Amino acid sequence: MSWSVSAFGKAAAVKAKLTTDLANISTMSEPEETVKQKLGESLLALCDGNPGLIVRAEANGSQWTDKGVSKNSNAQMKFEIIGGFLE
Repeated sequence: MSWSVSAFGKAAAVKAKLTTDLANISTMSEPEETVKQKLGESLLALCDGNPGLIVRAEANGSQWTDKGVSKNSNAQMKFEIIGGFLE
């Protein structure tokens, strides 16, 4: 199974979108479910730590299992503060 979330904008709006998107992803087998939750928690904390700033947040992962045993898994997370642009 694979999953992906991403958002770009002011940190509070990004946090709200990520919270909704993460909640809408169906439960996966372990360890992928825990990985998704931990990466999501990290992105939400980074949003909280950068209030009012423009940010881009992304996380994704996938896992292949055979008879309930994880055979291959990967995950990544990216968080950027976007600054220096003109309004």
